[in-house]
Amino acid sequence: MARRRRTTFKRAEDSVGFMLWRASNLLQRLHGGCLRSLDVTPTQFSLMTCLMYLQDEGDVTASRIVAHTGMDKMMVSDVLKTLTQKRLVAKERHPRDARASILRPTRRGKAITNAAVRRIEALDDEFFRPVRNVGALHNALIALVAGTGDS
Repeated sequence: MARRRRTTFKRAEDSVGFMLWRASNLLQRLHGGCLRSLDVTPTQFSLMTCLMYLQDEGDVTASRIVAHTGMDKMMVSDVLKTLTQKRLVAKERHPRDARASILRPTRRGKAITNAAVRRIEALDDEFFRPVRNVGALHNALIALVAGTGDS
């Protein structure tokens, strides 16, 4: 005997959460293709970009990146390890906390991140072109993230 779905939606596409998830997956795939020739993943790119932004406000540690991105601590640690192995990020000893390292993008890391930013911003402009009011969507996403306490 078939069980009835316990949902208020007739179709999966009627769920805003499902459609956001699908759009996010599509955008991740497009970003991955766009970044492939630079030998960075979308997650590596995002962490490098965050590192460069956060550096404007002082020394950056993995904990600051976790707080800024809302990503899992172990995921950030693993990605930073890969970025260090690729010589895109350099680690320095933290002067006041033996458990932490200060993270800095290398010259090569900055060059790759800046090249990636140009590609990703052009791709995002094209991806979001069908959205009537991108500013309103952006503000709604900010409000959603802020409302979760993950900001």
